[in-house]
Amino acid sequence: MRSPPIGVCTMEQPKRLQINLMPCRYPLRPDQWTLLLKHGMAAHGDLTRISQNPDGSDVQVFWGLKRRWGKQAIAQGKRCLVVERAYLGDRFRWHALGFDGLNGRADFCNADVPNDRWIKYWRSSVRPWKSGGEYALIIGQVPGDAALQGTDIFKWVENTAKEASKLYQKVFFRPHPLCKKRVDMPGVAVLGGDLGAALERAAVVITYNSNTAVDAVMAGVPAIAMDAGSMAWDVTSHTLEEPLYKGDRDDWGRRIAYAQWLPEELKSGEAWAHLRRFV
Repeated sequence: MRSPPIGVCTMEQPKRLQINLMPCRYPLRPDQWTLLLKHGMAAHGDLTRISQNPDGSDVQVFWGLKRRWGKQAIAQGKRCLVVERAYLGDRFRWHALGFDGLNGRADFCNADVPNDRWIKYWRSSVRPWKSGGEYALIIGQVPGDAALQGTDIFKWVENTAKEASKLYQKVFFRPHPLCKKRVDMPGVAVLGGDLGAALERAAVVITYNSNTAVDAVMAGVPAIAMDAGSMAWDVTSHTLEEPLYKGDRDDWGRRIAYAQWLPEELKSGEAWAHLRRFV
């Protein structure tokens, strides 16, 4: 995960911000990110409204980049806070919050953050880099996912498998669990089952920009991420030919720990306190 230039963020802000929260669907649940953020933003004195139409607010907040209102808000050039599933831990509990983009292309305002969250939540679970392994594992993604930015993931898998077979004796392909299309490639077997078990035996994990690269580097498995949208970009190699990255993960860790927040941190305003300074 690359940090955006510090100059992207400015410390100037109005006393009270106008914020438009755009939920995915109605009715809203009390534990939904929309109402959690509304509560946390109000704790800072900001004025919020809930709609599915971009307006003239200082900040537009929405989930992902696939829905009409999110695309319209980005096109208008307003400051947009994109909410998504997180990268470490329980991705259905934690929320990622970044400005103006998705995953590694978002601005998390985390260039100079401390390492407190990394140490508190994640550092103890990082495993030493492993050596050896039985195979190269290519990771699939959901076709048409916004993170792919139009890339044909099936074509990428096919081309990557051909090249990886020249370098590794065994190459396996792991489809995304939500991908319904069957992918068959000569000489490359499909490997399903538990991801943790698959990582245990892998020598390297090869991704386009899948979050599995994050899982891999946390498990000590060297990974290759071929697109800068990967949240593991800074701790991976980027081509099949270059040496596998087995360097420091703490600097990356302190930054990714400030890219995601617990529901109670959304509701209390702690998450917004970090991001609000940069509107």
